[in-house]
Amino acid sequence: MEALIQRDVQDQVQRQVDVIHRSQETNQVQGKVHNDSPTTATANVKQEEEEVNKTLSACERYTFDARRNLSVDYNHFNNPLVSSLVTMIMHMTPERFRAFENSADMWKGSISVSLYGTKSSLEEFTKKFLASSQLKNRKNIYVHFVEASGFHYPSNALRNAAVDFSTKSEYVFLNDVDFVPADNIEQAIANHINKKTVTQKQVLIIPAFETKNTNTSAPRNKTSLQEMLRSGSVTPFHFPVFTPGHQPTNFKKWETAESPYEVFYQQYFEPYMVMERKTFPRFAQRFVGRYYDKSSHAMQLYFLKYKFMVAPDSFLVHLYHPQNIKAHEGYFKCAHSVYVQYKRELKDLSSLLSKT
Repeated sequence: MEALIQRDVQDQVQRQVDVIHRSQETNQVQGKVHNDSPTTATANVKQEEEEVNKTLSACERYTFDARRNLSVDYNHFNNPLVSSLVTMIMHMTPERFRAFENSADMWKGSISVSLYGTKSSLEEFTKKFLASSQLKNRKNIYVHFVEASGFHYPSNALRNAAVDFSTKSEYVFLNDVDFVPADNIEQAIANHINKKTVTQKQVLIIPAFETKNTNTSAPRNKTSLQEMLRSGSVTPFHFPVFTPGHQPTNFKKWETAESPYEVFYQQYFEPYMVMERKTFPRFAQRFVGRYYDKSSHAMQLYFLKYKFMVAPDSFLVHLYHPQNIKAHEGYFKCAHSVYVQYKRELKDLSSLLSKT
């Protein structure tokens, strides 16, 4: 039954969201742009996108990008495929190069990362990558180039592309580029896998924290993290800006935990986690931009009856950097309507198949 739910959910990812409607004229404009490949974008395509931008509302632009097919230049540096127990999955823009370098330095295993940017910024990233003493000799980093187009950052499509390439790994560690892994995280994750903490229907949550200013370095072990939590220089991620995102992790329990413990899904939960690759439910690509991209995935796992286990000996730290939240406010209501519709579909499907 769960397999049927998963397959149906994956099929629905590609469907247009019915709650947002377009005029016939808008659909015609969309079709012209949608058929062009981002990697071969021309000045004419850019001009068409500017025309679309003028004719579409915020919600129409949101759905326009949710339907866009990305063209991916997989493994741009042609590194040989190497077997690895766990591949760390990330996505980024070229401007986050330094953060990527920091994360890669703390993870010596395989990394699959989708890079989204303009042609010139992708070229600049290549120069930095090949000049980096930390990266240039790494043969287990697989970078996938996606030339930017449209109006919103397609985070979930980029995540899926990175997972799609990680065929030589049994497990994937779903991370974001601004989060630096703690010391010895690879060994800790491997130990949990060997102890069957990560199974076909059970994921391992890696707790996420954040520094509060640019002058604070990420703690490297649990002892130093606990000290920084007490001083207030580090807090659970997005506390108190968006507490529901990580509150189910139960950080108070984590501070003294010595073995994995189960937590329970709550709405808007968006943890970072390790899971089996072969049964990985794809991220819903209907979510673009800032909102609901990760929380919709955790919600999907909940309706697929996954269990959530928290690693007591591993963590991630988000390094502080300024963010322009207001830049995203224009399409929040649009993203929320998509989320409500997606939740309804998952609930209806789960209810229907539970009766078969």
